[in-house]
Formats: sequence, structure tokens, C-alpha cells
Amino acid sequence: MEELSNEKSKIGLKMNLSETKVMYNQHAAKKEVKINADLISIVDEYVYLGQLKTSNAKLTDEINRCKMAWSSFGRLHFILKSKVPVCLKRKVYIQCVLPVIMYCCETWTLISQKTQRLRVTQRVMEICMLGITRRGRKTNQWIRAQTQVEDIIKIAKNCSGNGPVT
Repeated sequence: MEELSNEKSKIGLKMNLSETKVMYNQHAAKKEVKINADLISIVDEYVYLGQLKTSNAKLTDEINRCKMAWSSFGRLHFILKSKVPVCLKRKVYIQCVLPVIMYCCETWTLISQKTQRLRVTQRVMEICMLGITRRGRKTNQWIRAQTQVEDIIKIAKNCSGNGPVT
């Protein structure tokens, strides 16, 4: 860390020591870290790009992207739930709602519970955009054919380089 600080100062950058933290996993011995005689605090968890990271590397509580996406969807309900053609609704969804739910997807570990929740959220939004009810008994394939929106898990895998869903 001292070396990193020295290299940064050579090109005119400064390290914010009050915001710098150290986290060790459960297998590493915790050691004090000092930079220019300042002690860096050791933490067990921190929030990075809206996602809670913990030292135990287990399933963690994530700051809820689905709720934020629904908030964005709700702000645009006058377009997404109106009589506007589906092609325009799709553009609004892709440009305004999808980035909210996909924020920091490159840090996700795609487990089956999370993928199911993301797929359900996307599917319900598509149903709202089409103005149909669940009583209509439309298949997921029919809904996807009407909206022509790409599967959210496929997008997440492309953005993060994740392998198969576990």
C-alpha cells in the first residue's frame, strides 16, 4: 500500500486515507496497514457499486436493484403503460429502466435465486408494457416475442463475463 501511495504521488494523485479501507477474507491473517504513518481501518464489509461485499464470501445482502428499477419504471409509467407503440416502449425501457437494474452487473455472482428474481422482475415489467393480465394466460415466449427485449441474464453474462448459472 505504501508503494501504491508513492507511485500515485509521483503523478500528482492523492489517496483519500479516510475512505481507504482494508478487508481480509476468513483465511488471511489480519495485519495492520499503515500509509505514511496513518493507520488504515480494517472492515468486514463495505458497499461497492451498490452491492454489499463481505469478508466471508457467502451470499450477501445486496442493495436492491429490482426496487430501484421499479422506481424508475414507475416514474415512466405514463409512457410504459400507455397506448404508445411497443417499439417505443421498448426503447424507453432499454434506455431508462434496464441501466438501473443492470448497474454494477459486472460484480454480480449469478446464482439461481438472483437470476430468477431478475427474470421475474423483467417479465412483470414486460407484461405491464403490453397491458395484459396474467389471466390472459400468455406464455413467456409470446410475451418476449411481442416486446423483443433481450433476456436480462444474457445481458448480465455479456457484461460480466460470468459463466453458467449455479
